[in-house]
Amino acid sequence: MPLYTYRYRSLPSGSTFPCTVAEQPDNVELNRFPHLLAYDHSRVRLERPGSAASDYINANYVSGYDRRRKAYIAAQSPFNARTICDFWLMIYQQRVSKVMAVRSHACTIIIMPNTHRRRDATQRLRELASRRRCVFGITLRDGVVGKCDDQSQWAGLG
Repeated sequence: MPLYTYRYRSLPSGSTFPCTVAEQPDNVELNRFPHLLAYDHSRVRLERPGSAASDYINANYVSGYDRRRKAYIAAQSPFNARTICDFWLMIYQQRVSKVMAVRSHACTIIIMPNTHRRRDATQRLRELASRRRCVFGITLRDGVVGKCDDQSQWAGLG
């Protein structure tokens, strides 16, 4: 048996750390799959000043190959209006410069502006919309990225 097969099979399966925040009743509907949950110790927290909405998003910080903490973010693909807004809020708040969607049939990379100003991020999303690009299953059209309700406002990126 090749070494990589042996190492893959030796990886633990299931949750290896607590996921209590992800399992709270208000957050369960924000998880695409019930068996893929954000770990409590490394989850990304959304900042929502003045909002009663949860800070939960199904996303975790991942250390880099150079052992740098919070080098990457692993997140589920958004699947409804709330998770779409939360996803782009996380991108903005965490100053993410590259988004990569890995699927079984394709890989999509979105390069966000390095300045991390709201205007620049909005302009980049509108560029994608003008080309009628599909991002995470959502087709962006006419410069409108999405409409968020009061509970999930996302810093005006729309």
